[in-house]
Amino acid sequence: MKIKVLLTVVLVLIGASVFAEGEKQIPLLFNYQSALIDEGGNPLPDGATSVKFQLQDSGGKTVYEELQTLEVVKGTVSAIVGNGLDVNSGAPTGGISASALDPTDARYLVVEVAGHRPYDKLEIVAAPYSMWADTALKMPAGAITGDMIGKGVITKDHLNAELTAALFPNGIAKSMLPTDTAYTEDLQSSYGASKIGVSTVFVYSGSQTVQGVLKDFDTAIKKRQEEITWAEADYGTKITNEAGARSTTDSGLQVNIGNEATARTAADATLQANITTHTNSTAAHGVAGNIVGTTDYQELSNKVLVAPVIRGGTNSIPNLSADISQAANQGLVVEGNLTVTGSIALAGLLTGTSYTRITNGQYTGNGSNPRPMSTGFKAQILLLWSKDLDGGTGDYFALGMRTNQTGAAVGGVSIHSSSDGLKSYVMGVVSIDDAGFTVNNEANLNGAIYTYIALGSN
Repeated sequence: MKIKVLLTVVLVLIGASVFAEGEKQIPLLFNYQSALIDEGGNPLPDGATSVKFQLQDSGGKTVYEELQTLEVVKGTVSAIVGNGLDVNSGAPTGGISASALDPTDARYLVVEVAGHRPYDKLEIVAAPYSMWADTALKMPAGAITGDMIGKGVITKDHLNAELTAALFPNGIAKSMLPTDTAYTEDLQSSYGASKIGVSTVFVYSGSQTVQGVLKDFDTAIKKRQEEITWAEADYGTKITNEAGARSTTDSGLQVNIGNEATARTAADATLQANITTHTNSTAAHGVAGNIVGTTDYQELSNKVLVAPVIRGGTNSIPNLSADISQAANQGLVVEGNLTVTGSIALAGLLTGTSYTRITNGQYTGNGSNPRPMSTGFKAQILLLWSKDLDGGTGDYFALGMRTNQTGAAVGGVSIHSSSDGLKSYVMGVVSIDDAGFTVNNEANLNGAIYTYIALGSN
């Protein structure tokens, strides 16, 4: 599709400068604005499109070319030629060089939109005031002299090393420089620093020369170093004294700790001795000079006795075998109610002249007949029972009473029952005498456990 240009292309050279061959070239840019339509007169559709710009000489040779991606808006595009990318490498071109715009030959701009063939090339012409460049080009060598350049127009900022060397190949003579100029040989001499002035106000110096400022700084540094040396010595003495004081304090503290440890060890030993003495003491707990039970009469009020044991003896070491009928302050006396939350196991016998005696026990039947059992006193009544008969399904109960105080006659009742009914009324207790009681094989079945309680007196 052939592209037609609707608007005139405006080309404005920006900062154009012309240099002699071999001199440094400054990149040139120029604006490009255009409206593009197809052969049907329709603007190109909106969107991004790739555009190639070429500069050609009068013979059609390309002297510069670049690629840019432009945004088509209502058929129009705008670009700055020189800001594009190299056609081959894709890197920025860096602008148009002055040589590409050689004024001795005509230059043409060729624009090619991607997907379309190039349209007719346009000649690049000068802006009106740029025509004065032609006058500069035609000016002969030596036409501009030093008298034509105003004083102060050219400063040292306009001169570079290359230009200075070209203008003054033998160096700048001292006669050409101001009288207050400082020279290298002067500055490198022993008094050079005294010739260099300073304008900044310093904290440690009021001198107006480098030499004076350095001298004042040297004095200030020396004084500061002396202060630091003194401070180090002073602080060292203080630290040494502090270390000595702390060492003395630590030693005293260590002694105190040792004394405290010794005292605590002695106190612990004393406490342990007191505990041992307390454990082995024969003194009563609350009754001075006696342990509980060593006096004829002692009271324990509101005390809880855990698993108490009353052992054998009389009065001084009382137990249930003591004769507690002699006086109220002998043996074991319980005033009020005695509450037992567990059971009482009688390991001894109740004996006395007027008090009832009681004992209990168990035995395992061995099948012998008869079998005597000892109670240790004259029993009057005997309760005997077993829950262990007939493989655990039978029971036996017997109540025997002594009917003859001078003999061993017995009377009472005996019942032997099982899960299938009553089995026997045969009395298992044969006799009750002064030493105990005797059973037959009815109350001595092999392997059965029997329990008894005997009551009586001497």
